[in-house]
Amino acid sequence: MLNNKIQSQIIKKKSFLCVGLDIDINKIPKSLLTLDDPIFEFAKQIIDSTNEYAIAYKPNIAFFEFETPILEPRAHCFLESMW
Repeated sequence: MLNNKIQSQIIKKKSFLCVGLDIDINKIPKSLLTLDDPIFEFAKQIIDSTNEYAIAYKPNIAFFEFETPILEPRAHCFLESMW
């Protein structure tokens, strides 16, 4: 099933682009840090900007494993929302 979805996107978009979501909280634009969920918003902006060309997205789990307890639940919510 997953292969069919990927193959369909490749044909539709004529692309093999997979975008890595390596979201480092220290590199997120400062304007997003004031939002309730800067990680989700930054990832959403990346996805919205590349959706026309990308056939898949790969979140880098290492960037979502934070030691800061405040951010960790948000990261898990983001990952869950991608599925």
